Amino acid sequence: MAIARQKARVVDQSKIRKVCLTPAGYKSLKTELKTLEDKKPELSRKIGLTASFGDLPENHAWDAAKEEEAFLDGRIAEIKAILRDAEILKPSGVDIVGLGSKVTLETESQRVAITLVDSLEADSTKGKVSPDSLLGQLLLGKKVGEKLTVWTPAGPVIYKVLAIRC
Repeated sequence: MAIARQKARVVDQSKIRKVCLTPAGYKSLKTELKTLEDKKPELSRKIGLTASFGDLPENHAWDAAKEEEAFLDGRIAEIKAILRDAEILKPSGVDIVGLGSKVTLETESQRVAITLVDSLEADSTKGKVSPDSLLGQLLLGKKVGEKLTVWTPAGPVIYKVLAIRC
């Protein structure tokens, strides 16, 4: 019997990006993790039940349950790794825009509230913008009263920073 040898995979630590989460983002991931872990016992029962349906190569219900289990296990592992390595943002000064800042912006026609978050938490529909986005890049380092211009297909939009909060 041949013994397979595997080389240990060396992970280049410089290629692992540190994730910075807001306290709310950290709590949200913890909640998702608990929800997913709570699903595992029921899924295990489902796999056992579907295995009793007969020939596994032809058992589509069992295949689907195993696929669901693989997805669930993958997401659980992903969240655990994020939570293990995440840095929780602490409130910083309110004089300059940085990661975790809540910024009130004004254009000619509207006021917009933006929170600058890590790309993992970014959700433009909720006003959460990543520093990887154009607006996020332009916001970093700004102070109250400063202006920034975002070029859109409809033309330039000029924002003025009205307030910065932690």
